Amino acid sequence: MDLLQELKKYNGNLDSFSLSLPCMLHINDPEDFSLIYLDPRSRAKLNLAHGDTKEAFQSLTMVHPEDLKKAKDSVSHYLQHIDEFSTVSFLQRVKSGNSKYTLLYTTGMMIEDLGGLVSFSVDLGRDLSKEDQLKEIREETVFIQENFEKINRLSKSEIKLMKLWASNSDNQTISKELRISESTIKTYKKRIYKKLEISSFLELYTFASAFDFV
Repeated sequence: MDLLQELKKYNGNLDSFSLSLPCMLHINDPEDFSLIYLDPRSRAKLNLAHGDTKEAFQSLTMVHPEDLKKAKDSVSHYLQHIDEFSTVSFLQRVKSGNSKYTLLYTTGMMIEDLGGLVSFSVDLGRDLSKEDQLKEIREETVFIQENFEKINRLSKSEIKLMKLWASNSDNQTISKELRISESTIKTYKKRIYKKLEISSFLELYTFASAFDFV
């Protein structure tokens, strides 16, 4: 299912679309993170009326301050480089009322037709039981946060090459596709390795995977 196409198709009836999803669907204002839309199951859980989401949600659910700042930083970076990144992902601890924090893994994309950052959030405590899976997601999130500066050093051409390498294209194939010589590709590769401060394809693939270039 192409989520982008399905979302636009159900623009006037997001409630119906969200019922087919195994996760929370929400739309946030990219400026201040205020909630524009929340799916009906989540509204019911929080005892919210359909039109009360934006105001009532603020008092019922609280994102941990540290996680909110990191999420805002991630979204800000994503919006500044939206041509290079298809989605933005982050972890956030959220609680309702006086309950304990629940860890959510959120992936979002900016869809102007729907009014903001459209996000899908999975409750890790409920849906992922294996500790190694949770650890892997945490480590990738930390990796993204720590390497924003390095990935920003790359040009659009260098990112395009990263995507091709990560999809297992060899230099000869890339040369034909981009119409540049293999020696030029090797020069690009040295430059990319230097900017990312890496020395192996495995490290390159780690960057490509973490920043959704795969």
